[in-house]
Amino acid sequence: MVFIFQPAEENEGGARVMVEDGLFERFPVDSVFGMHNWPGLPVGRFAVHTGPMMAALDTFELRITGKGSHAGMPHQGIDPILVAGQIQTAWQAIISRTLNPADAAVISITQIRAGDTWNIIPETVLIRGTVRSLAPEVRDRLEAEMQHRARLVAETFGASAELDYQRRYPATINAPLETDMARAAAETVAGPQTVVQDMPASMGAEDFSFMLQEKAGRLYLDRQRHHGRRPQPAQSQLRLQRRGAHNGRAVLGRNCAACPGEKQSRRTPVIGAPLLSFTEN
Repeated sequence: MVFIFQPAEENEGGARVMVEDGLFERFPVDSVFGMHNWPGLPVGRFAVHTGPMMAALDTFELRITGKGSHAGMPHQGIDPILVAGQIQTAWQAIISRTLNPADAAVISITQIRAGDTWNIIPETVLIRGTVRSLAPEVRDRLEAEMQHRARLVAETFGASAELDYQRRYPATINAPLETDMARAAAETVAGPQTVVQDMPASMGAEDFSFMLQEKAGRLYLDRQRHHGRRPQPAQSQLRLQRRGAHNGRAVLGRNCAACPGEKQSRRTPVIGAPLLSFTEN
């Protein structure tokens, strides 16, 4: 049994760096398991299911270039802020009208930067944000459509648009065999009533997915106690309950002990990627 302590989960992709650095060549393993604290679950519950658990994470930066002008004389320029609004609408139509409604996907603009005074239409607008998806083919379609629509919309208004699209984390996908083992371990340690099998996939992201691309495994979501109000994952006011943390460790330990390869090779790992995590990307 191997314990892996992984740094830089949030946005920096520590798991990817470890894999690229030869983690599994230096420490050969059969399967990987991780656990993510999840405030949305009732205390003491474990979410376990096969398939996509968390989304792929992509980021983008769109630079729209128009022509600056006086705000009272917009006909003398090309307004990139107007273009930005039209592109935002065109992108959201990808989700609502281009993709299959059954395919989960999100395009969120989180930053818009343009101009620095009241009476001047700026020359450029910078837009940044994130894209989430669960299926590889949906991810490909999103990137292609965003590129295509940004360019066409900008050209319609006489502007130009340059999209820098970065694929950051793959989707976190749990393998069937390892998920069954994880479910059995949680039921044995904490009882069948603690296992949640119908929790929808989260559109948050987790770089443990890089390890799951290399080795079959699964990611648990579990719930530790919070004293007071119940913050969501992006908030910081969390306190762990010792009993909940102990159950999490016990479930992982039993999970690994039950792995088929453990009796012969002692090579099955528990992955702290992270073992107890307070936020997700």
